[in-house]
Amino acid sequence: MALQKITDLDLGFCDVTFADEGRLLALDAGAGLWHVDLAGGSPLRLGDGEEIADAALEGFEGTHRRCDVTPRRISWHGGSATAVVHIDCGGHWLLLRRRDTGPWRPLLTGSRLVCSPELSWSADGTALAVGIDGVCIMQVRGSGHRADLDAESWGWTPSGGLLLYRYDGERWTLCLDPAPMHEPGPHVLGEPHADLEAWGWPGALIVAADGRTCTVAFRSKIVRYALPSLSIVHALDVQGVHGLTPSADQRRVVVESDGGVQVWDIVAGLPLTGLLPHLRDARVSPSGRHLAFRTRTPAAVHPVAEPGWSIWRLD
Repeated sequence: MALQKITDLDLGFCDVTFADEGRLLALDAGAGLWHVDLAGGSPLRLGDGEEIADAALEGFEGTHRRCDVTPRRISWHGGSATAVVHIDCGGHWLLLRRRDTGPWRPLLTGSRLVCSPELSWSADGTALAVGIDGVCIMQVRGSGHRADLDAESWGWTPSGGLLLYRYDGERWTLCLDPAPMHEPGPHVLGEPHADLEAWGWPGALIVAADGRTCTVAFRSKIVRYALPSLSIVHALDVQGVHGLTPSADQRRVVVESDGGVQVWDIVAGLPLTGLLPHLRDARVSPSGRHLAFRTRTPAAVHPVAEPGWSIWRLD
């Protein structure tokens, strides 16, 4: 298989996410939201930055002046028809949520000096895991109830639980929390074999769609473990791993590393494409056939890459 470039997006878009197989949601530098049809045609504007700026003002209680909003990330889940925007506002970051075409509402905020949030959705889109000093689980509907869990890395299970890779100061364990918003909390599955001195610390974790295996990305190794036994199914040598971005079925996975991006069949343990250098920040469509990447700085080092976002198809 090979990745074929479809198009380059307008340079004004700071982030994109797949709304479905054929359309993108794009966030521009002014915090405006757009629909981009991969079949062609002009992008459709869905809202201007004033809506997000007004919601940001509401998000910081006691603030009586409008802050300068810098948009960072747009995330979407079709199951709950919910969008979440990550913006910077002064010395803080803020997550805003919107259901369908309703108003933007504050979801969570924190200090930019402490952390920058990482986002991942539950399978049904009703909860969001936010990586901030461990992981914070937020309900994106209703009361916005939250639960805070200790973990170095984590991944949603198909049933809405969380698999947590934890370090307690003495040992590393994989723990399962079947209902993160409720008691009794996580229970320990065991200590998976990992040569942390040689492999580096775990940086990303995903759970297979059938819940029978999980894949952990270490700095120089990608390891697939059986669940709940934690026996190693296979271990892949990949240097300088930054993260894993899966398709909806958790089988096609973009591996981001120091060398660039590469698509893998993580179940078979085989690469589906060659390595594309100087691309980063993978976004994957539900089927895994369409992908979006941002060009690394300096721009256009790769012969077919332009600055900003580009859209690719896996053939």
